[in-house]
Amino acid sequence: MHKLCLSLNYRVITPLTSRLAPRQAYSIIRYTGRIGKGFDKPSFRFNPPTTSKAIEALRTSLSLDGEKARTVVRNFHLIETRVLLEHTWLARKKLDWLSQMIDMEAISRLGAIIRERGPLLLVSAHTAYYFLIPWALKALGIKISYVMGNPESEPHPHALSGIESARALSHLIPVVFTNDGNTVKRSADLLRQGYSLLIIIDAPGYRSRGQLVRIFGNEVWIPLGCEWIHQGARTPVFSVFSHVENIAKPYRIAFCELAPASRAIDLQRWAGDLECVVRESPSSWLSWFYLDDMR
Repeated sequence: MHKLCLSLNYRVITPLTSRLAPRQAYSIIRYTGRIGKGFDKPSFRFNPPTTSKAIEALRTSLSLDGEKARTVVRNFHLIETRVLLEHTWLARKKLDWLSQMIDMEAISRLGAIIRERGPLLLVSAHTAYYFLIPWALKALGIKISYVMGNPESEPHPHALSGIESARALSHLIPVVFTNDGNTVKRSADLLRQGYSLLIIIDAPGYRSRGQLVRIFGNEVWIPLGCEWIHQGARTPVFSVFSHVENIAKPYRIAFCELAPASRAIDLQRWAGDLECVVRESPSSWLSWFYLDDMR
């Protein structure tokens, strides 16, 4: 019965909801987004033992009681469904809906910095729907590129819906697929050609241990792929995160300078920026589900 409900959510309800504009669709998934999901059932991406780890990580890291930690996970389930919708909209190139999906005022401020200072290396994390950041910058006429793993190699429904979104993204901006190799060189080349570049800190291919930093009191390993790219291109580096807690609101964008062109990236500063965002919007952070694996 559970699998039937989850399949109904993913294959019927969510595709039908995606025919609506964002504000209307978000209001619907407040009620439909958790169909087939629960703490004792797999969601689109995570099985019950992994969900239990997320609840424990929330309790210890944010000093939440059990019910508040479960509320964060419930909200995560809604955001998970919201991302499926947004994959569909981006695959259809609904760029006119961007202003309803993301804080375009913040994106405009970031775009102004790029115009003033030249291309930036933007280092993000698995917070909410980071795919929207390069789309939104491109909509403002900013030369932007993106580092990602090829979703066609991933097995979960998020990736199934993300395949068309990734293809649409690659037709609009240069995408560096880590599966193709030479990621550092190709990324640095794009930066030198005048493209800003967004990379998720643990982009596939760069998940190996690199530098220890503290996040929520935990010592975790941060991969060094972004630093290798920075050394190859020598452009300024900014942290940038999309986040949301209210499912019906546009994603907020937080960004901050991490390093000038001539200095190594301060990864502990990056971790501190991430922690501030996650404390504000804990349901936006995917990594609650595998924080133990980062130690």
